[in-house]
This record gives sequence, C-alpha cells and structure tokens, in this order.
Amino acid sequence: MFDFVQKNRRLIQIFLFLCLIPFAFFGVDAYFRSDMGAQTAASVGGVTISAQEFDRALRERQNQLRQMAGGTLDPQLLDTPELRYAVLENLLQQRLLLGEAVRERVVVPDAALRQYLTSVQYFRDETGKFSPERYQELLRARGETPVNFENGVRRELIIGTLADAYGETGFVPQTVARRLASLNEQQREVSVHVLSPEAYLSAVKLEPDAARKYYDSHAAEFQTPEQEELKEAYEANRALYARAEQRRISHILIAVDPKAGEEDKKAARVKADRLLAELKVNPAAFAAVAKRESQDPGSAAKGGDLGLLPRGALNDMPALEDLAFSLTPGETGGPVATRFGVHLVRVGEVKARSFDEVKAQLEAEIRKRKAQKRFAEMGEQLSSLAFETPDSLKLAAEKLKLPLQTSGWLTRSGGADKLLDNPKLLKAVFSEESLKDRRNTDAVDVGSAIVAARVVDHKPVGTKPFDDVSADISRQLTRERAIQLAAEDGRARLAKLKAGADAGFAWPAPKLASRGDAQGLPLPALMQAFKLDTEKLPAYAGTEDPRGGFVLVRVSKVAQPDAAAPDKLRAVSQQLSQLRGQEELAAVIGSLRGRTDVNVNSTLLENKKQ
Repeated sequence: MFDFVQKNRRLIQIFLFLCLIPFAFFGVDAYFRSDMGAQTAASVGGVTISAQEFDRALRERQNQLRQMAGGTLDPQLLDTPELRYAVLENLLQQRLLLGEAVRERVVVPDAALRQYLTSVQYFRDETGKFSPERYQELLRARGETPVNFENGVRRELIIGTLADAYGETGFVPQTVARRLASLNEQQREVSVHVLSPEAYLSAVKLEPDAARKYYDSHAAEFQTPEQEELKEAYEANRALYARAEQRRISHILIAVDPKAGEEDKKAARVKADRLLAELKVNPAAFAAVAKRESQDPGSAAKGGDLGLLPRGALNDMPALEDLAFSLTPGETGGPVATRFGVHLVRVGEVKARSFDEVKAQLEAEIRKRKAQKRFAEMGEQLSSLAFETPDSLKLAAEKLKLPLQTSGWLTRSGGADKLLDNPKLLKAVFSEESLKDRRNTDAVDVGSAIVAARVVDHKPVGTKPFDDVSADISRQLTRERAIQLAAEDGRARLAKLKAGADAGFAWPAPKLASRGDAQGLPLPALMQAFKLDTEKLPAYAGTEDPRGGFVLVRVSKVAQPDAAAPDKLRAVSQQLSQLRGQEELAAVIGSLRGRTDVNVNSTLLENKKQ
C-alpha cells in the first residue's frame, strides 16, 4: 500500500536478511512426484485439489488482471505457464495453512461469518444495509449456492486468522528501521560519463575473412526455419470488460503498533476523532492536516493522496476500502481501524459508471455465460468433426457455419498471427501426423478461440546463403568489437581516476540523487553510485552498460538527512514489522510443505500450458 515500502523493497530485504529465519526451498523435481487422474490438479497431505477448482481459480485471477488493465490485455498474456503455476502455488499454500488451522483447532464462529458477510459492500442495498435479496441475486449470477459460498468464505477467514497469527508477529530492531530511513533519504552528488560503442566503430578493423569464419562456425544461426501454411477453422468469443469505478482516495494515518495495548489504541482513536471534528468544520483542510498529522511516510507529503484506485486495490485493508467506496465525492469518513492503525478517509474524484452502463454490463455478463456454454458445445462439435473426417476441415466448417481461413507461414516458434502463436497448437501442427499424414489436428483451446488446423504446405529447414547475410555479420562483429573497446577504454580511464590522474574528459554537471529519486540518472550508474565507499571523496566507479558501452560514475558529495521524526520512524518500523511478518509466514509455509506430502499433476499443467 505505502510508497515507502514499495519503492524500497529490495533495500529492505537486504537489511532484513541478517535477522531472518533460514528458509528451506524445495526443488522443482520434488514438486512433481506422482501420476494423477486427469481430474486432479494436485494433492496436499492426501487432500486433492480438483482440476475444476484450479480452472476456476485461474479464471478468477485472469478476470482480476483484465479488470486491472481495463479489459485491454492480450488473452495470450493471461494464459502463461508462470500464471498457471502461480495460481496453483496459491492453492497449495491455502491447503497447507488450512491443514495447520485444523490441527490447531482454529474456527470461525457463525457470528464472525455473519459479521463479515454483512460488511461486504457488494451485498448492501442503496441505504448501505445488508440486503439478503441482493446477496442471493449475486450468488445466483456467480452460479453458487449460499452453502458453498459461505463454506468458502469461512475457509478463507480461517486461513486468514492463522496467517495473521504468524504474519503479525514480525519484529525488527529500531536500529534497522532508523538506519533504513536514513539510507532511504540519503542523497549523493553524482556525475556520469558514458562511453558509447558508436564512438569506437571507426576504430574496429575486421579481418577480411571474419564474416566467413563466423558464418561457418555458427551455421545454426542462419538456418531458415521449417514453415507451414495452414487452412483452419476457428470461432472466438472475447469478453470485453468495462472500466471499473475508480476513486481518488486520501487518508490520514494515526499509526498503532499491532502489539499495542488498549490504551494506545484508544489514544489513537481519540486523536482521530479530534482531527475528524476539525475537518468537519473545514473539509477543504484535509490535505494540510494530512501533511501535518499523518504518519504514513508514503502519502503524508502528498496530502494523504493514495491515487485513483479501483475496488480491490486496498483489499489488504477491507475495512478502509469499504469505507472509501461508501463515501460520496468530497466526503470525509472514519475513524476506521486496520492493522496499520486508525485512518480518516476522504474521497475526491470518482470516475463512476452510470446505472445504464452497469445494467448493460450485467446483461453482457449473462450473455457471456450463455455464449461460453455455446462456445464449449461448439468446441466439442469441432473436435468430433475434425476427428471423424481427418483429411479435411470442410465438413466441420459447413456444419458449424464457420469460415475456412488460410494462415501465413508459421514456424515452430510461431508466426505473425497472434491467435495461432500458441505452443500447444504449434506442437500439434508440427507433429508427425500433421506433417507426414496430413491429418487434422485436434481442436485446441488457445485461450480466446478453439482451433482445428491442417497442413497444406511445408518447407523443411534450410540455410541462408552467405552472400545474403555477410553484411549483417560484419555489422554485428564490428559492434561487438566496439563494445569491447569501449569497455577496455572505460576500465583504463577508471584506473586513472582512482589514481588521481586526468581521464581525458570533462564531467557533466552533477545531480543530487537518492535511492528513491534517480534524477534521470541511468539505473546502472545510480546503483554504482550508492555502492561506493564515500569515506574519501570524490569516489569513482564504473560498470558495463547492459545496452553496450561503459559508464563512469563520480560521487563528489554525500548529504545525510536529519534524524527521522518519531512518528515517521514509528510508521517505518511498523511497515518493516509487517514485511518481516510476511517473511516469517513464508518460512512457516515452507516448513509445512517440508512435512507434508505435496503432489502436482504435471501432465495436466503441461497440457494446459502448451
């Protein structure tokens, strides 16, 4: 949530490294240990995760990503192996924590479940009260029964209770927090000189036969890939998502340590009540009060502004988010308590949708579910027809009223058509049955469509003639040598600078940069500047630029910040404790996995991701 931790996560992890409990990581080879039925995605301690549950979790995560991107994401980006394994890993961790919760006899009483459900904004009517009718309606729209939904919520609350028990006990010494705050605010006066490879191109002299030698020794680079032209029948159904309502949310935080006693919590609420009374008299003063009183180091300087956020962006603090999305534009509300402390919340700009837009989207969702059902039925038909008449797709196209389409050339690594650039489809197209027997492929789900294809032409692997590529080889070799020359010259100049000699160039005007504000400096230069020992100034460093060339860095001054104010230091310490708690929770999950038999259906996942 807070800018301070997000912008300095790597630095924070370095400082926490020495005080973290060692974490046991398990190799991928231990992750896949047994064959399972096609309907099982994984098992944890003998309890299965069904393929249906995995698919549902994957769809929910894909929908969340679509909504966060305003519905503009390429479907291919939402069907990657990385996303699939991340979803499965989340399910496995939930199962591990749930098993531990059962062993520890953690329960969620019915009263707590009711309290949670009645607090969910989606289930409230226009008056802000829980509506049983709306609750039932929304569950029907999701295709869920109240019993199944409430069991799922109860399970999540149990897992959350256990996770909080481990995650909120993180402790970080004040010296670490103080040092981190100081390092984050430290500024260094940095000058940068870049030795570009372009300046060395004229100095490169290649041997007359250099290109030919490279060509002969790197024959694989100049092979023309195997290619095919396809006739294919496909039908796609794409869901368009409207932009969710977004609100400009500001807050004032009165920080309270999670382990604080009732007296401290009461004092924070009293202070929040006092500030709220002040703001009711003068609502326009919210930003000024936030700058003066808020203990969130990431937003206080900005008048408490957290930005323009959609529903779900603050899901780690549901009480705060529910309040923010219940206020009218310009209204201030609170106090509301979270694990960070007590907050006052103000809503500014609201990018909302009209009732007609919401109604249209709901109707679209209903149509989409019907279309998905029809889509699945047509996919089954296409699969059957492609199998029954393996030497032609004409019958399938006629019965399904779909056009036969001809692709451009494809290689094993894909082609220009994004729809066909699918690993599983390409594997089917380049299989022996497709190439030699000219049989139809199976119907393949590529995410946004179901495609059956057949090969009509095939070009085997070939080699490009030397004359066609010799000029490109020479340019490549020349640039590679120029990069080497720039690096060699850069290291020689760096040695002169460290010895106190003239390096033969004038430094540009320095910039006063910090770890959080690069002032336009290249990232490699900034990293080198803050690695330097600044006991003796000026100090010099150098590094090869990943894009080519060499970067020379000079630090001529270090500006140490004043000691952090007690309230700011307290807020930083609290955030570090939260991060430490997350690390400890990860260690607990790792320990649970080490004691639990975890099996994953690798065949199912591989089939899905190809």
